[in-house]
Amino acid sequence: MSLFDDPAEPAAVAAGATVISVSELNRRVRAAVERALPLTWVSGEMSNLRRYDSGHWYFTLKDAAAQVDCVMFRHKAQHIDWQPADGMKVEVRALATVYEARGKYQLNVEAMRRAGLGALYEAYERMIKSDVRYRFVIDVPKKEIYDLEADPAEAHNLGGGKPAERTEALAAGLRALPGPPALPDRKTTDDEAKALRALGYIGSGGEYALGRAGMDPKDFVPLYNQLNEVRALCDARRFAEAVPIYERLLAAFPRSSILACELGLVQMALGNAAEAASHLERALELDAGNSHALLGMANLALGRGDTSGAERRLLDVLELDPDDVEANFNLGALYYQNLAQPEKAVRYWQRFLELQPGDPEAPRIRELVAKMTLGINPDEQPRWG
Repeated sequence: MSLFDDPAEPAAVAAGATVISVSELNRRVRAAVERALPLTWVSGEMSNLRRYDSGHWYFTLKDAAAQVDCVMFRHKAQHIDWQPADGMKVEVRALATVYEARGKYQLNVEAMRRAGLGALYEAYERMIKSDVRYRFVIDVPKKEIYDLEADPAEAHNLGGGKPAERTEALAAGLRALPGPPALPDRKTTDDEAKALRALGYIGSGGEYALGRAGMDPKDFVPLYNQLNEVRALCDARRFAEAVPIYERLLAAFPRSSILACELGLVQMALGNAAEAASHLERALELDAGNSHALLGMANLALGRGDTSGAERRLLDVLELDPDDVEANFNLGALYYQNLAQPEKAVRYWQRFLELQPGDPEAPRIRELVAKMTLGINPDEQPRWG
């Protein structure tokens, strides 16, 4: 024993000191951090940028002495109209916070702008947005030139072979225009997709382009139709008929996390747990942020009695998006039904009710939460069917 030890100290601690849980500690740390640092502009160099199919962005912001992990959720990232990349100097408007389930400090990014690119680049960007010639930039591997007056259906491509004099004049005029901006590597938005369809193009970008380098958008139409067909079959719960179509699509686009995930979920609906797990694991190899695949793996884990595995997968979903409705609902059910931890069930179900107050399950959940909050034994309530 040290000379400075107080032999009465352990008894005093046991008698009067407050002991808190890890969850309460992380909650207090998060509250303290968010109070001390409201929304703040932070400057640094971007690195390790990852964009997931969910629409969320994850990256590191660093300077010469330190770095911090950052997340920009889909509903914020979709408003960025330029292409961030590793090595860029950026300024982010962000909230310093703590992800409580993991005790992880990070910045939740609300907005982002370039730092130090100068007035000329900004002027160029304004020109691109204001000039009708740049409203739609389409990456077409084939040269396509059409005489729309004589051929409004674009049936005869004048871009191949020896060009006619009028075609050559048009091509020369096009070459004289300033070059287009860099092609986007983000997923096409719904409004952009509608515009492309109106122009006769079906979006073959995003992950679908990974399987067919150089595919012309018009050549993608048959595969696009298959994709619509197979999803209609799933909506009609004709899962067995959907499997061979998904397999053909996945053979065409082997790097598609979305297709691998959807085939896994179809196999799960058919009761084929091993096949479902194989495809869902492949989906996560291709995109670790595929929340639908994580939710599917959580259901498979619960089906084989692996409650800790189900819990881990659901927490992974909430690390990607704390407002995921299904993950909050399922975690509440897991803690209530399977793990006998009603205090945790209350936390996630309360968040579910905030996100989906009109859900058909909301009245039942609201009643259970009220009873647990008041200390009434929730086991008096009917269990989940």
